[in-house]
Amino acid sequence: MGFKETEAVRLKYYCEKQNKFKPHFSDLPLPPYKTDLYVLSVHTLFKEDIKQCIFNFYLPIIAFGPAEHLRLALNLGCSDFLKDPWSFEELFIRAERVIKGLSLDISNNQIRFMDASIYINSQRINLTTREIILFRLLLKMRGTPVSKETLASLLKSKKNNQSRAVDMMVSNLRKKIDPYFPEVKSLIKAEKNLGYFLVQEAFIQRK
Repeated sequence: MGFKETEAVRLKYYCEKQNKFKPHFSDLPLPPYKTDLYVLSVHTLFKEDIKQCIFNFYLPIIAFGPAEHLRLALNLGCSDFLKDPWSFEELFIRAERVIKGLSLDISNNQIRFMDASIYINSQRINLTTREIILFRLLLKMRGTPVSKETLASLLKSKKNNQSRAVDMMVSNLRKKIDPYFPEVKSLIKAEKNLGYFLVQEAFIQRK
């Protein structure tokens, strides 16, 4: 997103030679089950509808553009910024660093985000699209409760039964991931009147 047509062709060719990343080009942000990170022009961040969309997915974003927009991009929550002019090699180095940062250890189990999926100890976990979004958000906010209202809005639950829908989704997610973390009983805890969070004590940031 944000690439000129000639740049997109060159980047696709470069990716094929490197055999590390598979780029997708779209005029709108791809949903979180189709991509691992976004690379977009900083000018895209000025569009309110797109900005709300991409940041609600809680995926890492590398923005690019004039150097004077560096502070803006990072303040908005972008993972990195490429100052014009930049090369594909620089993009790949920064993308690898960002993706590597999505690997972490929880109770001696490695969690990795790759190919728009979640892996625990190299085993792909079959999560639904909503479960992936939920897990990414809880990981991003690790240790800090996320309210049911926030989760319901993000997951687009029906208004007449939002709380129950969130509870059921969390329950289903627990069934899929808790067997990998027996030391903490349940990785996702509930805080009365505050929401859900991941157990902070379980986290050891992978170096």
